[in-house]
Amino acid sequence: MLKRIALSLVSVAFLLALIPPASLWGQTATGQITGTVKDPSGAVMPGVKVTVSNEATGFSRTATSDGSGAYSFPLLPPDSTHCLRNKPASASISAHKSD
Repeated sequence: MLKRIALSLVSVAFLLALIPPASLWGQTATGQITGTVKDPSGAVMPGVKVTVSNEATGFSRTATSDGSGAYSFPLLPPDSTHCLRNKPASASISAHKSD
């Protein structure tokens, strides 16, 4: 009986060793840029169109800042040459890129 339990435990441990850790399941091939649009005085600006683009690949995506001036570009293709532009030009934008 004891041998049977020991064999079962060894079998379960072996099977668990074959399962990759959950941290490997979270890997993605996309990035994200988030930020805030502010006017020259530092006040947030809602409703401003912000565009992220890559002229080399022709990629372009536009977002509009929310009520707190925040914008987000999730699921961006992997590339480090994205350019941010905004309208009106008097607004300043801050960004944080996460891979």
